[in-house]
Amino acid sequence: MYNLYFIHCDPNLEGLIIEGKTIWKNPTGYLPGRMAPLMKFYLFMSLVLLGFFWFCQYSRFWREVLPLQNCITLVIALGMFEMTLWYFDYAGFNDTGIRKTRITVWAVTFGTIKQTVARLIILMVSMGYGVVRPTLGGLTSKVILLGGTFFMASEVLEIVENVGAINDISGKGRLFVVFPVAVLDAFFIIWTFTSLSKTLNKLQARRMAAKLDIYRKFTNALAVAVIFSGLDLL
Repeated sequence: MYNLYFIHCDPNLEGLIIEGKTIWKNPTGYLPGRMAPLMKFYLFMSLVLLGFFWFCQYSRFWREVLPLQNCITLVIALGMFEMTLWYFDYAGFNDTGIRKTRITVWAVTFGTIKQTVARLIILMVSMGYGVVRPTLGGLTSKVILLGGTFFMASEVLEIVENVGAINDISGKGRLFVVFPVAVLDAFFIIWTFTSLSKTLNKLQARRMAAKLDIYRKFTNALAVAVIFSGLDLL
């Protein structure tokens, strides 16, 4: 994050080794400039009103809630907990200059669980779960296996990038942990759109016009999200 250079012109000092400790602090705290704005962002996101509105509606109509809506509620709750933990992680780092591993690990884990559950929900909806099929049947074990593998790969990536680290890792080290996550993400995307195609065909064959229209809009929205996600990586 910071570079400190000692420059000398005396040839007699060649090979000189300097040992010591440097402490860097900005007027607002120990957080580096790149990370400082994120602390307020995480505080805002942990208190976002959309989550409270969802929970109010969820508690109001809890007798009519579908299984998928339970999963969506779980994702929102995990997201709010994740943002809260990131805020405490950054606030502690800003106050003391030391990043506590325990809080960072919890924040990373909540975030990874949220990402995994969100992908599984999209995949299950694409398969027509609750619409054209009451259960996933024989696909359940495959979906769980993919979700578990993605969770482990993402957890390793996030821990390597965040736990006890201030600098971003780069080069071969980053490629080694990013590649499995990228492959699994690509597999999620391929499986999702393949399942969507089959579900659309079933809805069309059964002449379920209203649900067919919803799924077409869902497919278009998902395609736009994937495109923007790809552009963001560039």
